[in-house]
Amino acid sequence: MKRNRGRLGQYKVLASEEKLQQYLVETQRYSFRTLLSLLERYDCVSLKQTYGAEEVLVYIKNNSYVIAVENSVLSVSDGTSLREVLEEQLEQSKYVIQPVLDWEAATKKVYRSIITLHRATRFNEWEIVWKNSSCLNLFEQYAYYASFDRIKEVLTLVAEKLYDAYPDCQTIDIEITYTFNSELWIYDTTIHYAVSKWSQYHALSSNTLVAPLLPKTSLLNYKSFRNFMYRYWEVVIKPCYGQHGNGIVKVEKKLWQPYDIHALNKIRNAQHIDEIYTDLKGYYFSAKPYIVQRRIPLATVENCPIDVRVMLTKVNGEWRVTGKIVKVAGENFFITNAVQKVLKLEEAIEKSSLWWKDSLTISKRMDEICLEAANHLDQQVLELQHIGFDLGITNSGRIWLFEGNYKPDISMFYELDDKSIYDNVMNHIRDAKNSS
Repeated sequence: MKRNRGRLGQYKVLASEEKLQQYLVETQRYSFRTLLSLLERYDCVSLKQTYGAEEVLVYIKNNSYVIAVENSVLSVSDGTSLREVLEEQLEQSKYVIQPVLDWEAATKKVYRSIITLHRATRFNEWEIVWKNSSCLNLFEQYAYYASFDRIKEVLTLVAEKLYDAYPDCQTIDIEITYTFNSELWIYDTTIHYAVSKWSQYHALSSNTLVAPLLPKTSLLNYKSFRNFMYRYWEVVIKPCYGQHGNGIVKVEKKLWQPYDIHALNKIRNAQHIDEIYTDLKGYYFSAKPYIVQRRIPLATVENCPIDVRVMLTKVNGEWRVTGKIVKVAGENFFITNAVQKVLKLEEAIEKSSLWWKDSLTISKRMDEICLEAANHLDQQVLELQHIGFDLGITNSGRIWLFEGNYKPDISMFYELDDKSIYDNVMNHIRDAKNSS
């Protein structure tokens, strides 16, 4: 039976485990009747999309209903008005509803955090690989470490139960609240499959040779976005699932100037980080998980950024580099998915802004990186046959590994005038198919 992968489906999976029931925050399918019932028992309730990040808070204050969405707060006096506002706000999406137990967190010393667990294969143990600790204050961090043993034990059981229900997931985000007294509640879970950029980042991060080549990356939420902007001044946000550059946005802070928001080939300005996050969330990542990543300043050709696609195919159990191609971004684009033209590596390096133009050494180093990454991912991703790695290179010649595509686009190799590279890629694909 195919299980529902949304919030309610995951909640039901966890609720079936008796050992977890005491930690789960009650979650139901949204209805207006359920909302009124919960407001009789709790100070505040939360409405969340079954799939997505949008959250609506409803609470009672001074005998009025208050509806809060991001930075927007609206007060209505009666249930009829509340229903009308929610019907307009929630539109056509399906929602779940749950109480907010840490509504008065400041007085109750309750802290909220998102923790990511990952494991390479079903034979490995689940490990905590990320938490938004860099965004926590000292009291929150102290409470977390004071409760660490219990948190790890419970969250490992959560991961095991979700993996049993969704056996292709490798990475799981778990939103919790906790106290100094080791009280713990589980609010939310998000599962990631192997193709998720967040899952792949943690898979590659476990390789000591590859990890230093990955741009610093975090699960996107308000705290991580603010933290990355303050630390790096220039970041890229990407959907965990997606291809062809869809939904990718760059945000840049320049000294004494407003923020630049760069999407496709358009740039607009914003004054405040809160304004940016609210705007981007409404337009981009309210419906699916995103990551935030440090922006790497790439070398250019004719002032347009470039990156390198390295194609690998596994033939008779051995990974082989079959072709490289340099993608030149279109004018005013910051990513190369909007390709202006493609070039052979040697030609691109000669025309580039690189200070050091030793194409043979650069090509050899890229081969080493991609073969190491491919062999590492091959141990974690089932039935992996082809990978197209995207590598970036800075003016100083430093190479960065951005991501691996498990269904890479082969057609771009045909666009080269020299068809020998395309022929080599296709010949290896045929060899792989014949050997399987």
